[in-house]
Amino acid sequence: MTDVFREVDEEVRREQLLKLWRRYSKHIIAAVLLVLAVAGGILLWRQWQEQRRIDRSNAYLAAAAMQPAEAVEAYETLAGDDGYGVLARLREATVLAELGRKAESVAAFEAIAADSGTPQVYRDLALILQAQHALGQSDSGDLIRRLEPLTSADNPWRFQAMELTALAELHAGNSARARTLFLTLADDPAAPAGLRGRAAEIAATLPAS
Repeated sequence: MTDVFREVDEEVRREQLLKLWRRYSKHIIAAVLLVLAVAGGILLWRQWQEQRRIDRSNAYLAAAAMQPAEAVEAYETLAGDDGYGVLARLREATVLAELGRKAESVAAFEAIAADSGTPQVYRDLALILQAQHALGQSDSGDLIRRLEPLTSADNPWRFQAMELTALAELHAGNSARARTLFLTLADDPAAPAGLRGRAAEIAATLPAS
């Protein structure tokens, strides 16, 4: 008797499933096709992104092997908001300086530093490089003010920013402030060895007060 009830129960369940399938099969098939389409689209997108990264990497390396004048145009073509695009912008500005086009170089670094769409670490680096090339040509007080946020303890460019600030103080005629900064750098074990050595040598040439 128990087997009969089980068979009836299974038959009822099969009938219910068939009814559900007849009613919702189109929706289920559509949902499955949609999932497959989305998965395929994601896969194609990832493949496109990977190929684009490879292409831009190759283009960047090709630009690096060019003569400076040609490289400027190549880097300008590569410029963008992705990693290689930002590197291309930084490199373009550097090559402009190497070509003696100082004003264009400083302006290019300035544009990167002011670009809110660029990651902050690259904007800070652009400001460091801009300060290096503008030192002695731009207003020292303005350079010092702009570099100040970069001298905070949590900034990865703090040592370079402090060195440039000290040099800007020297250009402004503030040798005592410059000496204090150079001594601070020379005594900081976390600072790069080369920078510490330079700081110690410069501090030794400056008056104590």
